[in-house]
Amino acid sequence: NGMWIADFTRTPLEARNLYIAESSFDAISYYQLHRNQIDLFSSVFVSFGGAFSDKQFSSLIEYYDLAQRNLLFDNDLYGRIYDMRAYALVTNQPLTIVPNVREDKVKVIIGGKDLELANQEVCLDSVLGKANQQFSPGAVTIIKPQSEVKDWNEILQLEPSTPNKCIIAR
Repeated sequence: NGMWIADFTRTPLEARNLYIAESSFDAISYYQLHRNQIDLFSSVFVSFGGAFSDKQFSSLIEYYDLAQRNLLFDNDLYGRIYDMRAYALVTNQPLTIVPNVREDKVKVIIGGKDLELANQEVCLDSVLGKANQQFSPGAVTIIKPQSEVKDWNEILQLEPSTPNKCIIAR
Protein backbone atom coordinates (compact mmCIF):
# COMPACT_ATOMS: atom_id res chain seq x y z
CA ASN A 1 0.00 0.00 0.00
CA GLY A 2 2.98 2.32 0.44
CA MET A 3 4.09 5.06 -1.92
CA TRP A 4 6.18 8.23 -1.90
CA ILE A 5 3.96 11.33 -2.03
CA ALA A 6 4.83 15.02 -2.26
CA ASP A 7 1.48 16.76 -1.78
CA PHE A 8 1.44 20.57 -1.92
CA THR A 9 -2.34 20.92 -1.48
CA ARG A 10 -4.19 21.56 1.76
CA THR A 11 -6.83 18.91 1.01
CA PRO A 12 -7.18 16.16 -1.62
CA LEU A 13 -10.04 18.16 -3.17
CA GLU A 14 -7.57 20.92 -4.16
CA ALA A 15 -5.43 18.52 -6.18
CA ARG A 16 -5.86 19.29 -9.88
CA ASN A 17 -2.87 17.35 -11.20
CA LEU A 18 -1.54 14.04 -9.99
CA TYR A 19 1.90 13.25 -11.43
CA ILE A 20 2.67 9.53 -11.11
CA ALA A 21 6.19 8.19 -11.71
CA GLU A 22 8.10 4.99 -11.11
CA SER A 23 10.70 6.68 -8.89
CA SER A 24 10.76 9.77 -6.73
CA PHE A 25 13.83 10.91 -8.72
CA ASP A 26 11.72 10.88 -11.89
CA ALA A 27 8.90 12.83 -10.24
CA ILE A 28 11.35 15.44 -8.93
CA SER A 29 13.16 15.58 -12.28
CA TYR A 30 9.89 16.08 -14.16
CA TYR A 31 9.00 18.95 -11.83
CA GLN A 32 12.44 20.51 -12.22
CA LEU A 33 12.17 20.36 -16.04
CA HIS A 34 8.61 21.75 -16.13
CA ARG A 35 8.36 23.88 -13.01
CA ASN A 36 7.36 26.98 -14.98
CA GLN A 37 4.24 25.22 -16.29
CA ILE A 38 3.17 23.51 -13.04
CA ASP A 39 0.99 25.07 -10.36
CA LEU A 40 2.74 23.50 -7.40
CA PHE A 41 -0.06 24.21 -4.91
CA SER A 42 -2.61 22.19 -6.88
CA SER A 43 -0.19 19.36 -7.68
CA VAL A 44 0.68 16.04 -6.12
CA PHE A 45 3.74 13.97 -7.09
CA VAL A 46 3.70 10.22 -6.45
CA SER A 47 6.14 7.36 -6.86
CA PHE A 48 5.56 3.67 -6.33
CA GLY A 49 9.27 2.84 -6.31
CA GLY A 50 8.91 0.77 -9.49
CA ALA A 51 5.97 -1.52 -10.13
CA PHE A 52 2.64 -0.89 -8.44
CA SER A 53 -0.16 -3.12 -7.21
CA ASP A 54 -3.74 -2.66 -8.33
CA LYS A 55 -4.65 -1.71 -4.75
CA GLN A 56 -1.91 0.95 -4.55
CA PHE A 57 -3.04 2.62 -7.75
CA SER A 58 -6.76 2.33 -7.02
CA SER A 59 -6.31 3.78 -3.52
CA LEU A 60 -4.33 6.69 -4.96
CA ILE A 61 -6.87 7.65 -7.62
CA GLU A 62 -9.73 7.23 -5.16
CA TYR A 63 -8.06 9.58 -2.65
CA TYR A 64 -7.32 12.22 -5.33
CA ASP A 65 -10.46 11.53 -7.33
CA LEU A 66 -10.81 15.04 -8.84
CA ALA A 67 -7.21 15.28 -10.07
CA GLN A 68 -6.06 14.67 -13.65
CA ARG A 69 -3.87 11.56 -13.70
CA ASN A 70 -0.57 12.31 -15.46
CA LEU A 71 1.54 9.20 -15.99
CA LEU A 72 5.29 9.83 -16.06
CA PHE A 73 6.38 6.21 -16.32
CA ASP A 74 9.68 5.28 -17.95
CA ASN A 75 10.17 5.22 -21.70
CA ASP A 76 10.82 1.46 -21.78
CA LEU A 77 8.72 -1.71 -22.07
CA TYR A 78 7.75 -1.79 -18.40
CA GLY A 79 6.88 1.91 -18.37
CA ARG A 80 4.51 1.33 -21.31
CA ILE A 81 3.04 -1.69 -19.51
CA TYR A 82 2.44 0.48 -16.41
CA ASP A 83 0.62 2.99 -18.68
CA MET A 84 -1.70 0.21 -19.85
CA ARG A 85 -2.29 -1.11 -16.34
CA ALA A 86 -3.06 2.37 -14.99
CA TYR A 87 -5.49 3.05 -17.84
CA ALA A 88 -7.25 -0.29 -17.28
CA LEU A 89 -7.62 0.46 -13.56
CA VAL A 90 -9.00 3.95 -14.18
CA THR A 91 -11.49 2.68 -16.78
CA ASN A 92 -12.39 -0.47 -14.78
CA GLN A 93 -11.37 -2.69 -17.65
CA PRO A 94 -10.06 -6.24 -17.17
CA LEU A 95 -6.49 -6.53 -18.45
CA THR A 96 -3.94 -9.33 -18.47
CA ILE A 97 -0.35 -8.73 -19.54
CA VAL A 98 2.18 -11.54 -19.85
CA PRO A 99 5.69 -10.54 -21.00
CA ASN A 100 7.77 -13.26 -22.68
CA VAL A 101 11.30 -11.93 -22.26
CA ARG A 102 12.97 -14.77 -24.18
CA GLU A 103 10.92 -14.13 -27.32
CA ASP A 104 10.69 -10.31 -27.01
CA LYS A 105 6.89 -10.53 -27.09
CA VAL A 106 4.05 -9.57 -24.81
CA LYS A 107 0.66 -11.24 -24.60
CA VAL A 108 -2.16 -8.81 -23.80
CA ILE A 109 -5.78 -9.76 -23.13
CA ILE A 110 -8.14 -6.78 -23.16
CA GLY A 111 -11.80 -6.38 -24.06
CA GLY A 112 -12.11 -10.06 -24.99
CA LYS A 113 -9.22 -9.74 -27.48
CA ASP A 114 -6.15 -11.92 -27.14
CA LEU A 115 -3.17 -10.05 -28.63
CA GLU A 116 0.48 -10.93 -29.04
CA LEU A 117 2.78 -7.98 -29.69
CA ALA A 118 6.49 -7.47 -30.21
CA ASN A 119 8.03 -5.53 -27.33
CA GLN A 120 8.50 -2.38 -29.43
CA GLU A 121 4.79 -2.42 -30.40
CA VAL A 122 3.58 -2.46 -26.81
CA CYS A 123 1.86 0.81 -25.89
CA LEU A 124 -1.65 1.82 -24.92
CA ASP A 125 -2.54 3.30 -28.34
CA SER A 126 -1.43 0.17 -30.17
CA VAL A 127 -3.26 -2.19 -27.82
CA LEU A 128 -6.51 -0.19 -27.92
CA GLY A 129 -6.32 0.03 -31.72
CA LYS A 130 -5.78 -3.72 -32.13
CA ALA A 131 -8.63 -4.38 -29.67
CA ASN A 132 -10.94 -2.02 -31.64
CA GLN A 133 -11.39 0.26 -28.63
CA GLN A 134 -11.40 4.03 -28.34
CA PHE A 135 -9.27 5.86 -25.78
CA SER A 136 -11.41 7.28 -22.97
CA PRO A 137 -10.60 11.02 -22.89
CA GLY A 138 -9.75 12.27 -19.42
CA ALA A 139 -8.89 8.83 -18.05
CA VAL A 140 -5.13 9.43 -18.00
CA THR A 141 -2.55 11.61 -19.68
CA ILE A 142 0.61 9.79 -20.71
CA ILE A 143 3.71 11.98 -20.71
CA LYS A 144 7.00 10.52 -21.95
CA PRO A 145 10.42 12.15 -22.32
CA GLN A 146 10.78 13.49 -25.87
CA SER A 147 14.21 12.08 -26.60
CA GLU A 148 15.50 8.53 -26.71
CA VAL A 149 16.12 8.29 -22.98
CA LYS A 150 14.67 5.92 -20.43
CA ASP A 151 13.30 8.34 -17.85
CA TRP A 152 12.92 11.93 -16.63
CA ASN A 153 15.98 11.71 -14.42
CA GLU A 154 18.13 10.83 -17.44
CA ILE A 155 16.73 13.80 -19.40
CA LEU A 156 17.61 16.10 -16.53
CA GLN A 157 21.16 14.75 -16.48
CA LEU A 158 21.51 15.64 -20.20
CA GLU A 159 20.42 19.27 -19.67
CA PRO A 160 23.36 21.68 -19.70
CA SER A 161 23.92 22.95 -16.22
CA THR A 162 23.96 26.65 -15.44
CA PRO A 163 27.21 27.72 -13.80
CA ASN A 164 26.77 28.59 -10.16
CA LYS A 165 27.45 32.32 -9.84
CA CYS A 166 28.39 33.35 -6.37
CA ILE A 167 27.72 37.01 -5.65
CA ILE A 168 29.67 38.40 -2.74
CA ALA A 169 28.17 41.45 -1.02
CA ARG A 170 30.81 44.00 0.02
